Amino acid sequence: MKKNLKKVVVIAVHDKTIHADEVFAVAILKMLLNILYKDDPKKIRIVRTRDKKLLAEADFRIDVGMEYDGSNNWDHHQFDTDKGEGVRENGIPFSSAGLLWHIYGPQVCGDADVAEIVEKKLIWSIDIQDHNKGIPSFPHYKKAQPFTVSSLIAMFNPVWNDGGADPDRDFEQAVLVAETILKRTIAYAEAVVAADSAVYMASLEADRKHKLYVVLKDNVPWREIIHRYVPKSMLYVICRVPGKKDERWVAYCIEDKGKHRKSFPAKWANREGEALAKVTGVVDALFCHAGLFTCSATTLEGAIALVELAIAAE
Repeated sequence: MKKNLKKVVVIAVHDKTIHADEVFAVAILKMLLNILYKDDPKKIRIVRTRDKKLLAEADFRIDVGMEYDGSNNWDHHQFDTDKGEGVRENGIPFSSAGLLWHIYGPQVCGDADVAEIVEKKLIWSIDIQDHNKGIPSFPHYKKAQPFTVSSLIAMFNPVWNDGGADPDRDFEQAVLVAETILKRTIAYAEAVVAADSAVYMASLEADRKHKLYVVLKDNVPWREIIHRYVPKSMLYVICRVPGKKDERWVAYCIEDKGKHRKSFPAKWANREGEALAKVTGVVDALFCHAGLFTCSATTLEGAIALVELAIAAE
């Protein structure tokens, strides 16, 4: 990383079509510079160009220039991915966003575990889309195309009938959106890391009591964690979900690669309130989803009763 930067830092990216990878790369770099120079804040100027003279004058070149050095040049187009260049061990190729995050993500987050979660949750998708590798369509709707982060950023490109379009202004607006998404994803990843001990202790308690469900006193992000600590025999997770006026307890099926270990009974599907209470005998039952992956009750006792009925069901 270039040191002794001037008060105004120039970041060059390519012009024409706006892509998620350079937008997020700029957002990542801005967040990094704010950390590195918190006592000497820098003003960022973004130049969208392919002019070689302007590129040479810039402090950083992102997604343009056909060079990568892990410091001031962050292009990926020069890599021959078919030969394994610029590709992760898992086969996902890097885009400019991925290159920056791979090196500086832990510094931006202040925690390597948090950075890893953000990379898997957000950055991988951006990198895949940038290489036109595609993301699998939703399993139940083969013709549906997911609206991804890359799709969102693409909306900042000028539309054909907008006579007053300003691509440079649109790019900077896209970067602000990317910063917001990054900050929220980092906050989520921090919550996952913080939740690890809660999920671990709850799984130990379930095992001690020989239960097939885990009870969490808070609505922690358990899905990324649960498989580390529970055996295949564990079927459900129950969480407390607070509300403005009252709380509810929600039970979820544990899944393996998108498949429920055990779904809730089919006759519960899409029933709520009295209708669900009638079919289950649980007086405070609230709702069971048509997909049979979640149901809820007003009290913990009610949620446990629903789960135990599901366990006993054929």
